[in-house]
Formats: sequence, structure tokens, C-alpha cells
Amino acid sequence: IYLIPIILLISIFLKTYQKTNFTNIYTGDNLAKDIISPLPQNTVLILSDDSFGFNTLYIQNALGIRSDVNIPGNHEGYRIILKNAGFPEEAVDKYTIQNQNKYNRQIFYNIFPKLISEYPVFTDYIIKDNVNSEEIISVPYGLVNQAMLTQNYNLKEEDYLENVENIVNSYHLEDL
Repeated sequence: IYLIPIILLISIFLKTYQKTNFTNIYTGDNLAKDIISPLPQNTVLILSDDSFGFNTLYIQNALGIRSDVNIPGNHEGYRIILKNAGFPEEAVDKYTIQNQNKYNRQIFYNIFPKLISEYPVFTDYIIKDNVNSEEIISVPYGLVNQAMLTQNYNLKEEDYLENVENIVNSYHLEDL
């Protein structure tokens, strides 16, 4: 009589174990790969979401994937942003130490047009909500948005849809 519940529990465990075994599931890694893989070479990727940021930095630093993508943040002192703001190298070092690797939002948003004109810039948020400028737009690009100067935006609808389809087809959806 006591043996039946034990046998039942063991059989349920054996039957459902594969459905709960996540040892070979890399959702965070795949999310980061889906974010960073479709980006053009030498991109600046500005992330505010922790899930996007931590996972993307992990695959960059630990797995060596897409080291050409610059992700400004506390880990590297926002060097690319400060350099684009016109800070010389010594001033970048001094600013980084004085401000404990944090950046001034006003400096950041003031140099956005210059940064966009020199690099492809992508964010995980809509630029329009953060920059008081009519010259910058956000264009959805996979899981992120591309920040573009309005004057440089000339993408045709067919090309945009084809680009989106290619990005979505490259997603790592096998974990779902």
C-alpha cells in the first residue's frame, strides 16, 4: 500500500524530467546573440535593460562573440561617448576616475548626433523619448532600435521588411 505512491512519484519524475531539465538551455546567451549578431561591424550598442546588457557583455567578454561592437557602460567608462564629445584621452581618464565610470546625461545626449554620424548606433530604447532633437529618429532593428539622423533615413519599405525578415529568421528560437 505504501509502495504505490512511491512508484507513482518515481514514474512521474522519470516521465517529466526531460521537460524540466534546463542544463542545455542557454536562453540568456541566445538572447544576447539575437541582439548582437545582426548588427553591422563597429557598432555602438547602448543598453539600458539589465537582461540585454549583462547577457550581451557576457557573450562578448566570456565567449568572445562580436568584440567589434562597442557597448558603453560602467565596465569601460563610456570612453567612446566622451571621446566623441571632444574630450582628449587624458580628460577621458580624469573624467572617468572623478565620476566613478558614470556619465553625465547632458553630455551623452548632446553628442548623440555626432556619435550617430560617425558610427552605427543602436539602443534598446526609443531615442525620441530621451533626446530633445528633431534630427534623430529610432528605427526598429530586430530586438533593438537603430538611431539615425533624420536626413540620412532613406530606407524603402521593401528593403526594411526584407531586413527584418532576415533578422527574425536568424533568431535562436529552438529553446522556446
